[in-house]
Amino acid sequence: MKYLIASDIHGSATFCEELLDRFRDEEADRLILLGDLLYHGARNPLPVGYNPKRVAELLNSVADKVLCVRGNCDSEVDATVLRFPIFSEIGWLEINGKVFYFSHGHHFSKEHPFPMPKDSVFCSGHTHVPHCEKVDGILYANCGSVSLPKQNSPRSYIVTDGKSLIWKDIDGLFFPSIFGNKKRRFRQRKRLFFSGKNYWFCRCMICLASSDKRTFSTTSGISAFWIP
Repeated sequence: MKYLIASDIHGSATFCEELLDRFRDEEADRLILLGDLLYHGARNPLPVGYNPKRVAELLNSVADKVLCVRGNCDSEVDATVLRFPIFSEIGWLEINGKVFYFSHGHHFSKEHPFPMPKDSVFCSGHTHVPHCEKVDGILYANCGSVSLPKQNSPRSYIVTDGKSLIWKDIDGLFFPSIFGNKKRRFRQRKRLFFSGKNYWFCRCMICLASSDKRTFSTTSGISAFWIP
């Protein structure tokens, strides 16, 4: 099965519509939402196309395919207009033999880890910055934000089949294809960690880990980590 993982819509109907377009384009089986769906949050500016009621309608149209955890901006009022549960702090799935845990990230993170067996994958949002780092045998993956990205990062989501994690921007493009975009350059290189080695997100290159030998090679055209 194929899963699309996204977070921090924050009430933007504009980018929620784009996210659902990508969900259909990716032909994913499930949409995993990591919280902060309807409300923009007191610390954030209003996102483009702010319309929480419309976001609820859009998400309800795929309610049978949604798995969701609660974000720090989600409230009991939100639950009254959504047709899927939103109050779980932690969710988990076994995907292709790999155990994935899902949480928004405001209570559990690599700094405040949830107890998990080694070789698990922990997916979160909250920071609005895509990131990947392996700590004490746990792979921590942040999908970024759909509507309010920070630190010059793109509006982003993750696609996974349990064998790899692939980061894409809200237009469905791999990250390197937008690093060189004149409108939205990802100027600051992001240092990522995987299997104890250092990685760099940069404009034209992504480092990948070979799933069999755990060696490292470089390629252009894709932002992905293979899961050993």
